[in-house]
Amino acid sequence: MSLTRIVLLTGAMAMAGAAPAQQPWQVAEQLDLVPTPQQISLAGGGLEIAGWRIVVARGSVMAGVGAGEINDRVAALGGEELAVVNEPPAEGGQIVVGPCTDSVVAAVAGELGATITPDDPGPQGYLIEFGSVDGRPVILCAGSDDLGALYACVTLRHMIQVRENMIVALVGSVRDWPDFRYRCDDRVDLRGIQRAGDDEAARQAAVDKVKRQIDRCLRSKVNHVFGRLWVLAADETIRAAQEDVVAYAAARGIHPRFVGNTTIGEYLTDEQKQQAFEPRENRMYMWSALDAHREKARFYAETMRDVQAGMLALHPVDSGAYVDPEKWSQRPEPDRERYGDDRAAASIEQFKLYFDLIRERSPETLLEAVSYPYHYQFALPDFPERFQEMNVSPYGNWWRAIESEEQAREVQQTLMDYHRRVSEALDPSVFVTFREAGRDVFLACANLYEGHPVTIWTYPETYEGWHGTFFPQARYAKSFVREDYDDYFFMASGVTRARDPRAQYLAHAEYLWNSGVPDGSDEFTVSSRLYRVGGQVTDYQRESLIPRIARILYGGAAEEMAEVMAANVSYNYVALPADVMSSRGEDAEDTFAHMPDQAQKMEALSHDLAALMDRIEAGEVAGPVSDDIREDAAFGWVLFHYQYTGIGAVKARLEARADRCRKLLADGNGEEAARLAAEMRARIPDMAGICQRARERAAAAGVPIPGAGPTGEALDAFDPGSFDAVFQEIEQQAAQR
Repeated sequence: MSLTRIVLLTGAMAMAGAAPAQQPWQVAEQLDLVPTPQQISLAGGGLEIAGWRIVVARGSVMAGVGAGEINDRVAALGGEELAVVNEPPAEGGQIVVGPCTDSVVAAVAGELGATITPDDPGPQGYLIEFGSVDGRPVILCAGSDDLGALYACVTLRHMIQVRENMIVALVGSVRDWPDFRYRCDDRVDLRGIQRAGDDEAARQAAVDKVKRQIDRCLRSKVNHVFGRLWVLAADETIRAAQEDVVAYAAARGIHPRFVGNTTIGEYLTDEQKQQAFEPRENRMYMWSALDAHREKARFYAETMRDVQAGMLALHPVDSGAYVDPEKWSQRPEPDRERYGDDRAAASIEQFKLYFDLIRERSPETLLEAVSYPYHYQFALPDFPERFQEMNVSPYGNWWRAIESEEQAREVQQTLMDYHRRVSEALDPSVFVTFREAGRDVFLACANLYEGHPVTIWTYPETYEGWHGTFFPQARYAKSFVREDYDDYFFMASGVTRARDPRAQYLAHAEYLWNSGVPDGSDEFTVSSRLYRVGGQVTDYQRESLIPRIARILYGGAAEEMAEVMAANVSYNYVALPADVMSSRGEDAEDTFAHMPDQAQKMEALSHDLAALMDRIEAGEVAGPVSDDIREDAAFGWVLFHYQYTGIGAVKARLEARADRCRKLLADGNGEEAARLAAEMRARIPDMAGICQRARERAAAAGVPIPGAGPTGEALDAFDPGSFDAVFQEIEQQAAQR
């Protein structure tokens, strides 16, 4: 066995004592590490680890997975995997992995003078320490718990790099923990396994794809992923494949989150169906049909057990706003007989029925009461005086029927009484749903449900919103941090439209783990989701976070793809400007206010991406996995942005010029409007050629381009020639004035 060599590094990482202290995110930049640890430093040297052993705590599955993460990195760098053992070796270097309660881990921590307990740094927390035991080098990856030990290995894999043709571990110190204990920041695609059906090869390919997704989640320290109950198959073979995936995820501390509901049409008798409340087709509710609810609760309980679910959120009737929550006024007659007008009694009995059965059969599943209404502006003391001004997008119409301050006060009292009773009746471990709003509203909800953890449901986009190439608003996660509670951050929707969702998930992972990075903000408001309010990319994102994400996802194409994200251009806006600026989107008066800026940005990006395509076609660009990016999934996203910046630049330029001409006409300057219209008409054939070349070049690559939904369909169908008639009409109108 070769002796361990110490590599002294210069340049970006100076020798210990020679470099100024660096902030954690500056170290994370050097390591391409997301999320940024709470505390991390590098000493400036590296230890060659060839021939070392990984000592894994006995009985710790996650420590074993962590050893696999270390060896995966070593193998990817061209090295020979390290031997994995359960006892410290008699000679040579060692990486010791496990929870702090393991005797070997505790002994090494004692030798190194490292302090770690289950409470310090706490659940999922960990430390990495370098040192020596009996004169032999050691790296300690110790967790406050099993998951923390695994996360230590995930961080260490970034510290394992090639220096001077050797695989070395960069000497440093890490002490880390998450700001949110539960981080639901991705979706698990079990539907692909279901779609494979009887095709065994396709099914295995789908399983492998989901496992790669799980690996990605682990490496960004995500521990919950959103799943859909309806994609869980009844077919035994397909269900077994799905359960194989969730077992793989569970070994990595990752569990699916599901949303259930209390609609029970399939469990009701014919007589009950005649009585049931049906607010929407195929959705039947009856609070007092307890036998039907028990049957459904058993199904949920067994399903949660089988798929090792992380959480089930139980959702009631989703209607009625503030004045008639759950449309309680339309409850069936059996409910009136059992509960009278006491909605809280009905909710409490229903929640407890489900939760007791689930806890009995799947005790590890977290439980969440979606306690309606889940927008808590009513809990602010001044709601009666301010209810009208609070009724704004995206929460408009929740209290539309309130007509006076007196009525608002009555509604407030009714809702406060309801939620207090539900809070007091439910076990303190039950989470309560909070739909995102400002910190004052969040704390009002927390006070109303004192002692309960809170699930923050976040919706990054308005319905038809900006949907840009990056999501800056992730930085507002700090608005929902409570140090004394294990609250749950659930990214409910809005990152998969016309952009690479992986980049958005990584951005969220940064702020959910460490909300205290330089641009982390606790100033989220109901308007922060709007592009014009919270959608501008920050200096920290542009200079630190986005480049890291781009290097992780796109390899040699990172520089150009980082530019695409940092520009935060919106194909959705350019493709469908009227929809985006509607009351269901940005709610702005000037539909084309951002169009000139988008045209300019997309033209610049298209130019840079065309040059990147030249380099890719010459075989000069490596991917994040392969030597040639064309062999990686990253290439599909390069093609996506190459095609749509080209087409989008043309459409944005035409839209902006047409808008300018219309405004000139309105101002009485018909001559200038006609001149600009004629000038643009002359350019349309060349612009059509630009679109055609972008489409043809992307198609010639022979690689599927990720779907962009309605946005992509609109741009794919866009014909610059359609604007010829637009500009002709402008010229005619100008001539008539």
